[in-house]
Amino acid sequence: TGLYGDLLGALALNPAAMGRTRYKEKAFTYNSWLEDISLQQAAYAHPLPDKSVLAASFSLLQMRSFSGYDNSGSYTGKVDAGDSAFSLNYARRVYGAWDDRRLGVFMGGGVKYAREVLDTSAADALLYDAGLLSISRFAGGVLGLGVSAQSLGAGFKFDTVRDKAPTVLRAGAAYIIPAWGDPLTFAVDVKKPNDDKTDVSAGIEYLVKGLVSGRIGYAGGVDLGNGLRFGMGLNLKVIQIDYALAKYGDFGYAHRFGVSHKFGKPVEVTPRLTPQ
Repeated sequence: TGLYGDLLGALALNPAAMGRTRYKEKAFTYNSWLEDISLQQAAYAHPLPDKSVLAASFSLLQMRSFSGYDNSGSYTGKVDAGDSAFSLNYARRVYGAWDDRRLGVFMGGGVKYAREVLDTSAADALLYDAGLLSISRFAGGVLGLGVSAQSLGAGFKFDTVRDKAPTVLRAGAAYIIPAWGDPLTFAVDVKKPNDDKTDVSAGIEYLVKGLVSGRIGYAGGVDLGNGLRFGMGLNLKVIQIDYALAKYGDFGYAHRFGVSHKFGKPVEVTPRLTPQ
């Protein structure tokens, strides 16, 4: 939440982070989760002439059909279920020095239309996201502090019953410091869902020569597995490829693949005299 990063990361954690996007970007992700459940997402970000950023995203949660039964235990056939969501997001810098637009205070928000389907029943809702991010130099590195509120709204209504919106409040901090000439990132997040306890997550990333990154993290509040996460990234000039791995106890492993492409980003940049 306190770390500026890629487009998908901003949409997942803090929409304010999109305010640092300087190039048009498209991104795709595929999450092979548990029990044949998968999540796909496509997103696009477009910087505007006033230095703000507009982004759109579409997500689809799918699962394999499962058997349905009535109250007497009789088989009624296969049941289909799934979710989808479409969002529009906007972010911009609201404070900072004129000669370095990478630093300062950024704000962002979004609205999303979400729909849940279970057999012949369906429910939809309008949900809202908002976030704030501060990026500044600190003790030889870069410090990021962020807060966000996700999925605010009235929630889904099946028949006559309306559920609470799946609201999540987040606060996070990140610190990036040069280590052996390359950036080393530390990040910690505090998350409070409206239907569960507060959890703490943390992670480390090391990017070597701007090309290969290694990541390890711990996700708090998981019911399955030990919460450890492993990942790596590969930057091929204007294309970034990411992979993450998690183990959920006896259910096995979950895999997440992502790829993004920046339009108009320089293929090569002349190195500066210092890592900063």
